[in-house]
Amino acid sequence: MFLKTAAKNLLLTFEIKKVAILSAMEYRISFIFQVVGMMINNTGFVLIWLIYFARFPSLNGWSFHEMALLLAINSISYGLVWIFAYGAVGLSKSVTKGEIDRFLSMPQNTLWQISVSKTEMSAIGDLFFGLIMLFISNYTSWQNILIFLLVIIFSSIVLYSFIISTQSLAFFLGDFEGTSREFINTILGLTMYPQGIYGGALKLLIMTVIPAYFVAALPIQIIRFHDYTLIIYLALASFVFFAIANLIFKAGLKRYESGNQITLNI
Repeated sequence: MFLKTAAKNLLLTFEIKKVAILSAMEYRISFIFQVVGMMINNTGFVLIWLIYFARFPSLNGWSFHEMALLLAINSISYGLVWIFAYGAVGLSKSVTKGEIDRFLSMPQNTLWQISVSKTEMSAIGDLFFGLIMLFISNYTSWQNILIFLLVIIFSSIVLYSFIISTQSLAFFLGDFEGTSREFINTILGLTMYPQGIYGGALKLLIMTVIPAYFVAALPIQIIRFHDYTLIIYLALASFVFFAIANLIFKAGLKRYESGNQITLNI
């Protein structure tokens, strides 16, 4: 029953996003500027690391190829969440303004409805950029690509779960929009650098409270060293963080106070 519902929601999600993207493409110039603009923005990170590795060929055993792989994982994970579940990013704002009512009136799962309700078009640029960085990384054997596709799913689930967990704190703390945004910026920032530079309490932090380790570092280890045991750990981590996110959201939803803003979207 669960698998049937999940498959149904997944297919419906793709249909919703297809309609959203086709609608955005009606304004082609604006759509192209958003996508290309994001790719140009991301290119800044590449230039920074090119300059660095031109001066220092290695960073804790990493070369520019590993850094390109990190940027590929980050960009695609970020892009997938922002395209398919951008509604989750604005959850705390919706809670504070009492805008969850219309989702409660729908028959489908509330968290799913909220998540797929919005799409960030510029994130399509992140997907293209991530694919380019993957091929630049030279980790492009068929085996690596298959592993990449698998770990990117788990990485995206961990990132999505972290966003839901932190955004759902608005149910308990009230106006939490600014702080929840900082949490997102924090995990994205922590995944932009080789995880080997983190140690002590910070390393423990990125493996638990802010799971940057599972978003970027562990997927790279799996691809670099073909340690398939680590895939099990990554899958379990994604399941645990997703379960925690659901628990926090459901507990928070019980405390939700309606804003009396039930509307009908046609």
